[in-house]
Amino acid sequence: MDCQSPPDEQLGPSLDNLLDCHLHDKKHRPTAIVPTFVHRLKIADAWAIPRSARRLLDIGCGQGESTLILANTNSEVHATGVDSGPADYGSPYTLGQSQAFTLASPLGQRIAFERADPVSYLRDGKDITRAQFDAAFFCHSLWYWSSADEVRNVFSALAETGVPQIYIAEWAGEASRPEQEAHALAAKAQKELYAERHSIGGSRLLQQNIRTGFLPDELFALAAEAGGWKVARRGVVTAPSDLMDGVWETDYVKSENDWKRGIMELDGLSEEKKQKFLQYSDQVKEAVERCGGRKEVRCMDAVWAVLERD
Repeated sequence: MDCQSPPDEQLGPSLDNLLDCHLHDKKHRPTAIVPTFVHRLKIADAWAIPRSARRLLDIGCGQGESTLILANTNSEVHATGVDSGPADYGSPYTLGQSQAFTLASPLGQRIAFERADPVSYLRDGKDITRAQFDAAFFCHSLWYWSSADEVRNVFSALAETGVPQIYIAEWAGEASRPEQEAHALAAKAQKELYAERHSIGGSRLLQQNIRTGFLPDELFALAAEAGGWKVARRGVVTAPSDLMDGVWETDYVKSENDWKRGIMELDGLSEEKKQKFLQYSDQVKEAVERCGGRKEVRCMDAVWAVLERD
């Protein structure tokens, strides 16, 4: 059954406070911002972060939505968000603008942001000690990493630093019901195209969100291989029906200007493979039509897990 985000008057003080600490255009609040926060709050509830975990590291924090939620876990928490993205990245508000707004907000005293490569931050930072963080978090950030080696390296660095627990939430990579098929197909198309681009070079038109797109079990295997991490608990969260991530990814793969023109511009890609990726666009369109149109597209389920080491 679909679960839609509650209207503003039913949000409650906790979510209201979080939204006030996040930079956004108020006209997009009910359609884009509220569902994003509701989804991440559901994930945090599923993780069941213990009160004893007070120093939290949010890896791939972006504009800081999940960092805010972590900082709001209880009054004694301090959350550090680390991201390698440049300060001028992002639209309509950049990472720099969003993070500065959050730091100046009522929750800002519980938050720090670091603009750095996460592995370098963990291994080379002068202020990093083995006891600095009680837990590390990846909330829908691991699909954006560029290679398996990068993912291995961050799991290895977390083990070396002595972080006792890792909390992960990522898309399942497959549909559990028909309305999710378009999102799953769009993600698969981007994942496979990124693998091709990684070897032949890029295109100025192809600005993909999804890169490696590892399935949850693949991520857990990389964590075990790199740092001896084991899954202690795991589960599934159903995204709110009005969460837009699935729609945005399907829009991208359906796009004539971004997806189709970008593929045709890839000189190193064979004609056969170009046709394969163009067909993905048609398949996504068909999946959207089958579920009743763009407004009926739903995000895949999110798989969450807590990883520990012996």
